[in-house]
Amino acid sequence: MDGIIRAALAVSWRKFVLSVSLILVAIVTVWTYFAWQSWRLDAFVFAVNIGSEMNFAVWWISALLLLCTLSFYEFFCRGVAGHRAPWLLLAVIFLVLSWDELGSLHERTFDSGFGVALVGLLLVGALFAAAALYAVCRLIARTETRTSGWLLFFAFALYGSIGIQEFLEHKVEWPYWSKGLRTGVEEGTELVADFLVLCAIAAQRPELRGGLAQILPDTRALIAIRPVLLALLIVHAAVSLLYIPLLDPLTRHGNPAAWYPAAIYLLLACHVARRIIDPEQDRGEQERTSLWGGLALFLLVCSALISVRFDRWWPGMTIIEWLPVNFHVAYAYQLAVLGVLLAGLDQFNRRTLAMYAVAAALPLLVQSPGDQGLTFFVLGLSAYLYAEILYLAQPAARSVAAPGGSPFPARHREAPFL
Repeated sequence: MDGIIRAALAVSWRKFVLSVSLILVAIVTVWTYFAWQSWRLDAFVFAVNIGSEMNFAVWWISALLLLCTLSFYEFFCRGVAGHRAPWLLLAVIFLVLSWDELGSLHERTFDSGFGVALVGLLLVGALFAAAALYAVCRLIARTETRTSGWLLFFAFALYGSIGIQEFLEHKVEWPYWSKGLRTGVEEGTELVADFLVLCAIAAQRPELRGGLAQILPDTRALIAIRPVLLALLIVHAAVSLLYIPLLDPLTRHGNPAAWYPAAIYLLLACHVARRIIDPEQDRGEQERTSLWGGLALFLLVCSALISVRFDRWWPGMTIIEWLPVNFHVAYAYQLAVLGVLLAGLDQFNRRTLAMYAVAAALPLLVQSPGDQGLTFFVLGLSAYLYAEILYLAQPAARSVAAPGGSPFPARHREAPFL
């Protein structure tokens, strides 16, 4: 089992990402011509249709963008190639893009019809474009990051072309035979841009030789991650408790309150995967690779399932077909599985047990299953508590890496912020 887990992490990330992306583009292209031919088949295809919202395909894209966010933040923390500000700007840009992919932020703003909101959306877009241009130019200016800079330049050019494609979608009368191809090109453009960004990240980790680790952030190097997650938790609370109740019913576009818990679980999955491939892990850790692998997989499942709207995928179906349609029951299953895995990995002490007890009590706050805002707030808060148990409350990372370990310098480079 341990060999299978390590072999999976050694798979070429380029082949893996391209294969999944090509399958998703093929599905949305072909299904455009056959939608609603079969109600049951169409309901199932919804789960992997990148042209829809709140499904596994959209989670995949949001997850790729979040991996970019975490990697750029890692580069900022390390001062890779002497840069600071460009990496931080890129981290912020891709964080917002990841949240927008899952939460449909710009679609909801545009649909609001408020003039101030639309002007604000244009200003934010212009600000992000300027920040991206500045970051890319700074990267191109240095030999060590020139390849990454040009890859990011072409990626942002593709992102910008999506807006032009969407404009043409609504302004041009497309013949029936071209609709699927147009949809495939539009959705494929975004996936190609995501792939180029991942290539830019991999270019800064050449020693990792193309395995999945090449696009996974080194979570031990992330500085001040607790304040960042707490700040995002406050934003999540405001979105869940103040904004989500205004979206009644929550059926159009994505769910902005689903991003935070999904992002936390993906971060934790990256952290666990990094522990598995850590060349310095002791013998006890190596003997429990199967448990760590099981935990990483379960965290990925938690991240994906929070992002999926099951009533749109298959009416009456929940996380597992035989699982009752009940938030408290689903939460109890997750609590039990994580509790067993964390106990098996010796992650509990007096402090983390208290956090686990708080997580166990949180569902008591949700009295009505229809209270979507409070439900997602609880999901986000519990995800943060699991982050404390598994990641934040653990001993601080080693500041000096062993020879042959991380591809980055053993000591942080002294780099100016700008």
